[in-house]
Amino acid sequence: MGALAQLHVRGAAVDWDAFFGPRRPVDLPTYAFQRQRYWLNTPHETTTASTSDHPLLDAVIDLPADEEHGGVGGIAAGGRLSLQRHPWLAEHVVHGAVLVPSTVLLEMAVWAARKAGCDIIDEFTLEAPLVLSRTADRDIRVVIDGKHVISVHSRGKGETEWTRNAVGVAGADTTTDPAGESLVTWPPVGAVDVPFEDEYARLSDAGFHYGPLFRGLKQVWRHGDALFAEVELPAAEGAEPGRFRIHPALLHAALLPVGLAQVVDDSRPEGWLPSRFTGVRVHPAEATGLRVRLAHTGENALSVTIADSSGVPVGGIATLTLRPADVAKLTELSFDHQDSLFQVEWAPLALTPAQATARQPEFVTDLDELAATDAEIREIPPVVIATIDRSDGNDTPAAAERNIHRVLRWTQDWLSDDRYAESRLVLVTRKAIHDEQVPHTDPAATAIWGFVRSAQTENPGRFTLIDTDDEPGSEACVPAAAQSTEPQLKIRSGTVSTPRLAHARGGPAQDAPVAPDLGGGTVLITGGTSGLGATLARHLVERHGVRSLVLTSRRGQAAPGAAELREQLTAAGAAQVEIAACDVTSRTSVARLLDAVPSGHPLTAVIHCAGVLDDGVVEALTEDRVDAVLAPKVRGAWHLHELTRHLDLSAFVLFSSVASVLGTAGQANYAAANAFLNGLAETRRAEGLPASSLCWGFWAERSGMGGELGEADLVRLQRQGVQAMSSHEGLALFDAALSRDEPVLVPARLNLPALGAAQAGHGGSPLLRALAGTTSGAGGGTGGRQDAGIRLTQQVRSLPQAEAEAAVLDAVRAQTALVLGHADTRKIGPSVAFRELGIDSLTALELRNKLAAMTGLKLPATLTFDYPNPSSLAQFLYEGIAPDAGTDPASPADHLAKEIEELGARLEGAFLELAAEDQTTISTLLGELQGRVRSMASAGSPVAVVDQISSASVGELLSLLDKELG
Repeated sequence: MGALAQLHVRGAAVDWDAFFGPRRPVDLPTYAFQRQRYWLNTPHETTTASTSDHPLLDAVIDLPADEEHGGVGGIAAGGRLSLQRHPWLAEHVVHGAVLVPSTVLLEMAVWAARKAGCDIIDEFTLEAPLVLSRTADRDIRVVIDGKHVISVHSRGKGETEWTRNAVGVAGADTTTDPAGESLVTWPPVGAVDVPFEDEYARLSDAGFHYGPLFRGLKQVWRHGDALFAEVELPAAEGAEPGRFRIHPALLHAALLPVGLAQVVDDSRPEGWLPSRFTGVRVHPAEATGLRVRLAHTGENALSVTIADSSGVPVGGIATLTLRPADVAKLTELSFDHQDSLFQVEWAPLALTPAQATARQPEFVTDLDELAATDAEIREIPPVVIATIDRSDGNDTPAAAERNIHRVLRWTQDWLSDDRYAESRLVLVTRKAIHDEQVPHTDPAATAIWGFVRSAQTENPGRFTLIDTDDEPGSEACVPAAAQSTEPQLKIRSGTVSTPRLAHARGGPAQDAPVAPDLGGGTVLITGGTSGLGATLARHLVERHGVRSLVLTSRRGQAAPGAAELREQLTAAGAAQVEIAACDVTSRTSVARLLDAVPSGHPLTAVIHCAGVLDDGVVEALTEDRVDAVLAPKVRGAWHLHELTRHLDLSAFVLFSSVASVLGTAGQANYAAANAFLNGLAETRRAEGLPASSLCWGFWAERSGMGGELGEADLVRLQRQGVQAMSSHEGLALFDAALSRDEPVLVPARLNLPALGAAQAGHGGSPLLRALAGTTSGAGGGTGGRQDAGIRLTQQVRSLPQAEAEAAVLDAVRAQTALVLGHADTRKIGPSVAFRELGIDSLTALELRNKLAAMTGLKLPATLTFDYPNPSSLAQFLYEGIAPDAGTDPASPADHLAKEIEELGARLEGAFLELAAEDQTTISTLLGELQGRVRSMASAGSPVAVVDQISSASVGELLSLLDKELG
């Protein structure tokens, strides 16, 4: 067979009919990335014949009798768990970790107990989470000794010690009714339905992401203090439902209603996981459907009764105790440096005539053309295309600055002018994206992509990026490509493609060493006296044997901690550590620094870490703020590039940011600066020079630029799927990235299920769709939150006005809590000003985007400033969703109450900004006003007061408020 295959791929004619005989052809998938197996599963790959009948364990052996245990032996079983062998395990993700469900460990313990002749698990405690990675297997051992002590252990590649994940004790079943309450009558008489449709979405928001196999909950009822549930095992390839006593995914679904049973405090943001089982009985059933009863038995504990779909008892759990999830431990165990390196790939996109609009796009050389005097009466086309001129090549950093200034002006004008509200601006660059047809990129054009990617994140659906080559066929494709729903496109020789972030392929380059030799000479680290630079310097000395270092910062030896850092590096083995003051934005200063490198230890590696932050939404940026962020990254890197290109360097490493790839909101200037670094690295590689641009995710250590991030920023990153990396993890990724041959890599910890949630809520980068498992489209994927928005709209239009307004207010409060990182919506008071709640310009923009996606309404960027509290904003949204609802005219008292609430919200937003004496004046006026109202109320009955309010007193009161409060 192998010989024939070799002949076939070399072009020889092979008579396959003669070889195979009669056979039926198999249709291959039309979509290249649709994986489907066409051969038998072999779950028991071992070097010897399998001796186990368990689907997750390959071999089982009897242990010899031990006199210490009364002459009774035990058993030991082993196997390998991996996402390749058991792909259904990948559907259980908790806080970003692929966590083997507790029901899997429990099922293996029950199997071992049966092998040893025991009927029941008296007690089973989970000790350490069993976490799987995408790239490596994990050996597993299940042991039950002569005393019937059961333990489950695991060990990954390279680990010398076994980890005990669970331990328990098996025993004999002496009860006469092991199943407890009968479940034959179904549902129980008097039970009431319990809505559960939003439970998976709630769990997802809490970090618990379940795939289709783990979504088997079908119906829930409540009867007294107990919950009753019906679960079924969904069909799934490779799940092997008939080989378990009760499939772990089915038992997991049976435990899902715990949140509905109010057994635990659901307001805890980390969520809850099983901790301890007692009195576990599982009879051989091979059921695909179960009936379940859950009853509260104590603090964070419940009992579980299980029957098959006809009510026949199949087992139960006397007590299941839960504990809060250990997020830090799960994050630590889920790290895999081979699984945290990504790169940008491009997938072909077929343009169809249906994507073209009735009106063709309009080309402009500048937006001033659209802002001409006759624009007032002119209809703006739905798509406007503007081309960015290529840089002249004489001063690339200056060209990058000019490009970003121009794009800054365009994007701000586009967002601020209401005439463009229903249109989309398409920005066309040339040779910004590296590939085989464009080996020499233009870094000044690449910077534009970083900037606009952030503008896209902040303002979904308003901007499109297209990069072309110089081919005439590519130019001809621009109009059709511009009318597609894709936000980022590349056109090469008339072929259109879209970007996606993918796991870095393969391993180290075969013709390259495992990593560059960084210890042969002097290593220069810009920004090397604090933060990541200092951390990296220590790593280079301790791990790579670097003995000569030059570390720079603006203050040099006067920088905080510089002297202590030198002492640490010297103690670790560095023979020479020079800490120098250098302004990397000055070519003269950089040249002077390089000239000072000792000839005995010539410069062999450059690592450019210097940078500054000045975050703000696109509308708030200025040219000065842009230039301040561009300078150290762009000009510093360019000076180092030009002044070292004649040297024989082993490495030229640029510390970029994931913002350049994903377009982080509020960081358009920073994304542009780092995108320039990516383009420079690709240009150097094309010229045969060493270069690596590492687009880092978020480092956990709060130092340097990362120290300027607030809690809201961290919550936003985590919600978008970017997890913090420890220094240990980041340095491991640094080493792994240097061993790769790609010029641009993204080392980052990404929570893939969270990415899917962000895509479903229209809050993620289009580059994340493939990793998140969502589909194409301008807005990202579809899913839970979009469905929730559809349900909200339908609900509002079907409910009475008061209930509909309450539903919209609940949605506003929930989304506000989400963007602020609050697990409890009760912290969001309906009349509390957004400013007081902590909403800033960036969170206001994010809230606007979420509400726009949820309601389908076009909402202004000034939404939370126009409607300054959840109550007034909810009323505005309600009127937009159901403009014809509510035929009953509001009473004068309703009008008055509404206007007083709005005025109170304005007061809450402005009062704290007043000077002390002004605050005193306003307080006095309010006191006088309150006295007037009280005197009016005391002058007559409540009815008389209402009568006064319904007449002239309305105008008098509002006039007084406006006059005295401004």
